[in-house]
Amino acid sequence: MIDTTQLTQLISAFRVETEKESISPETVGSLLQRITDTLAGASTDSERAILENWKSILSQLRLVESVQQGAANMEHVNIAMTLRDLANGGRSGASFSVSPATAQQAGVMTAEQARQLASLAIAVNALQLAAVNLANKNTEQDSRLDIIQGGNSVITAIMQGSDHASKVYFNIRKQNLATGEIYNKTNNKEIAAATNEKAGVMTAAQVQALEKAKTDITTLQTLFQILHDIDLVVTGIENRPEKKDEVCIGVEMCDFYTATRYEAGDDIVIPGANTTRAGVMTARHAKRLDDAERDIITLKKAAGTSVQPMYPISIEIDNRSGNNRLRVLGAKALLDAGYHPYLFRLSKKRNLLRYADTHEAVHKGWNRVGQGSDAIKIDNNGFVSISITALKHAEADLDAVQNKYQEGAEWYVNDREKLGKRVVSFGKILVNISYIDENRQLRAHKVRLPFGIAFSKQKPAPRERVDMSQLVTDIATFHVATVPYEHGTKYRWVFER
Repeated sequence: MIDTTQLTQLISAFRVETEKESISPETVGSLLQRITDTLAGASTDSERAILENWKSILSQLRLVESVQQGAANMEHVNIAMTLRDLANGGRSGASFSVSPATAQQAGVMTAEQARQLASLAIAVNALQLAAVNLANKNTEQDSRLDIIQGGNSVITAIMQGSDHASKVYFNIRKQNLATGEIYNKTNNKEIAAATNEKAGVMTAAQVQALEKAKTDITTLQTLFQILHDIDLVVTGIENRPEKKDEVCIGVEMCDFYTATRYEAGDDIVIPGANTTRAGVMTARHAKRLDDAERDIITLKKAAGTSVQPMYPISIEIDNRSGNNRLRVLGAKALLDAGYHPYLFRLSKKRNLLRYADTHEAVHKGWNRVGQGSDAIKIDNNGFVSISITALKHAEADLDAVQNKYQEGAEWYVNDREKLGKRVVSFGKILVNISYIDENRQLRAHKVRLPFGIAFSKQKPAPRERVDMSQLVTDIATFHVATVPYEHGTKYRWVFER
């Protein structure tokens, strides 16, 4: 413990100071400094001995700072440690092993013991499955035995039954397993006659047909023998166009017995026709006919008449599946022949001249719709679609329309609002679709606008008038009409005849 003798002496000396000047900062500071010096050396020799002894003991001890599992092997689990020297703070490593478990003492499980345990678990599972399977087998055998014992009777014999023209019958003999009773059933089961779709027994009628077939085959064999006795038969003919004024037909013959083919020595000759007898058309006749047809065409053109062949077409309105579609019957043959479809409307119009940006005089009648190269398209089934740019659709967003050809009737007109009413352009005129009734309600008219489709040799070209003399069909007509609904306040466009 601390020796306080010197501190007591200093405090007692300070108390006996009587002079006023003695209690000054210098005197107090000096006293406190001496007290501090005394405290610094206040430890006794015994206390210093205890500290030195403690330091000596600490220098011989090492603290375990961390423990972790070390490198593993097949037999042992190694524990690695980090030791701290308390005297100088240094670190060092150490390790020890945990022994494997045995039948007498606990320990770690080796890799071999773990493998044996896993094998044992698999074997136990297999034994459990085998036990369950055996139990199921026993249950199944018990069920089968119950079925056999509870079946009352089993079939012990099957014999053919009574004769029948189209079926085969069987007699069944049964025995009761419980009582041993035997009883027979006559014509209990049957097999039906065979058909073209399923197998079966052969009926008496089928046997008769087979016998007749054998007779017919014998007859055919006799006829075939007769054919074998014939030396040559005609098996084919061919046309041999070797001359301009007659037709020569070559004959091919065959020996049925040897299957050898021959050409007849004398061909069949059909002479050309003349004014006194029938015959084939000679090359000279064909040339005369072509010259006469060309002369007729030349004469008709000179007279200002059209000589184009006219093909029949007609318009069908297809309303199947709820769709209102326009179809041209007879269009495929014209498309295959290379002709071009045109869309017309019966209106007044000034056609643009192609090479001069001016207008012709007003043309009233069937006028071409659209100034593009292909206003309409017709597929091989005859269904018609119109280009969305053929007419100026003021209220339609054409960029948003994915398919540039549409089948709907609304694309055949430029339907728009003007001065609060619905109107549609038709050539040079505007057709009012809506009107104000006596109750100041906006109503829709029933409007029918005439259109037509025809085919021409002339290929469509921009800003060019159609040469009507080049048409190869009549103009097949139809109407694009409004159908008012909801008491006439709304309407839709449809195709009509």
